[in-house]
Amino acid sequence: VIRSDHCSDEMKERIEGEYPMKKWIGRMAVLLAFVLTLSGSTLAAFGKIPSATKEFYVNDYANILSTETENYIVSKSQNLEKQTGAQIVVVTVENLEGEDLESYATALFREFGIGDEEEDNGLLLLLALEERESRVEVGYGLEGILPDGKTGRFQDQYMIPYFKDDNFDEGMLNGYKAFYQDCLLY
Repeated sequence: VIRSDHCSDEMKERIEGEYPMKKWIGRMAVLLAFVLTLSGSTLAAFGKIPSATKEFYVNDYANILSTETENYIVSKSQNLEKQTGAQIVVVTVENLEGEDLESYATALFREFGIGDEEEDNGLLLLLALEERESRVEVGYGLEGILPDGKTGRFQDQYMIPYFKDDNFDEGMLNGYKAFYQDCLLY
């Protein structure tokens, strides 16, 4: 029988069973952090996240936006980036490929590289047609002018009423205009 009162502290921990448990918990925490970090990259790697189109600012994979709306968004977004450095990107998709809205939006935001890497001043407007869900993803650099409460109000006021009537083009355009005006203040 080994008596723990005659051993080093490390040996005591091993004998009493604390050390292996602490080590296991630490390893699991590192593994969990790694998995969460890769979740967006994994979506992209398995082809669930589309690549940005050549227009970048408008990616209408659900084919619901008019040419006029697309041209307006591209023109205004180019102007916004020149004036402030901020970027607004609109993405419509047929569906979320079985993913939840938040994970899909985060993966899109990262995969597209929306906003300046250092400033983190990007804004994503996402609409998933089949799920009838929309999300606004805001980079940390824009959170001062676009906090969660405000982005929710903009969706409720400018976008969702039109989406409910299947007028996705007008809803996205109205929402875009509201966000654009605030991003000019950046």
